[in-house]
Amino acid sequence: MKTIMQDATEYYSAADTAKTLGVTYQTLYNWSKAIEELNGYQVFDRDNNTNSKMYSAEDIEKFQNFQQINKNSNITRNQALQRAFGNPDKKGDLDSLGGTSKVISEEAQVLLDGIIKELQKSNERAEHKDALIEQSQQKTLALSTNYEAIKKERDELLQQNKQIIESTKEVTAASKKVIETNKQLLEEINKSKAENKKGFWSKLFG
Repeated sequence: MKTIMQDATEYYSAADTAKTLGVTYQTLYNWSKAIEELNGYQVFDRDNNTNSKMYSAEDIEKFQNFQQINKNSNITRNQALQRAFGNPDKKGDLDSLGGTSKVISEEAQVLLDGIIKELQKSNERAEHKDALIEQSQQKTLALSTNYEAIKKERDELLQQNKQIIESTKEVTAASKKVIETNKQLLEEINKSKAENKKGFWSKLFG
């Protein structure tokens, strides 16, 4: 249904507008509600009798522009609506894509937020890497300390073994000397016995 308002602008009902756009009434309602929520005030005119939304030919053209943007761009539905409709109070600021300086500013903010988020993630990864490096350094230091302690203990054991070997050598040398002394004493005793025995027989038969 087409209605002509006092300013001679032609308006179409929600049902006719939805049919022209090839969507359901509920879909058009959701889009319209989102646009007004994004702008913070009533964007579309109302019928004086039913208070239902009415759409101008310019509104329908913007919705068609939104459909193209939403289909061909990798952005959210609300971003596409903002790009197509922009700020109704700043129609002179429309760019070639149907957006406004406000939309561009919001998109820049989204991009900036994304960059900040990536930087935060990068910092978190760097901090995690630094923590791993510090842990590795601490483990290396602990291993080095343990190695020094083990090396010191090994050196002490080697020194003790060396002293034991030297002591063993001294004991062995002393033992050999005692054995040689005992051997000499034994030989002298045997020799003395032999001489005494010979002297006895000499005396007996001499």
